[in-house]
Amino acid sequence: MKIVTDGDIEEFLPVDDDIMDKLIPIVEERLFCDDEEE
Repeated sequence: MKIVTDGDIEEFLPVDDDIMDKLIPIVEERLFCDDEEE
């Protein structure tokens, strides 16, 4: 499984740091949830 880093996300979504601070935890939470379901 590919680990998503801040740099990877910024490549696709060049957004403000304030948005990133809210987006990163959501992405990480979904990745952990996906791992647990498998």
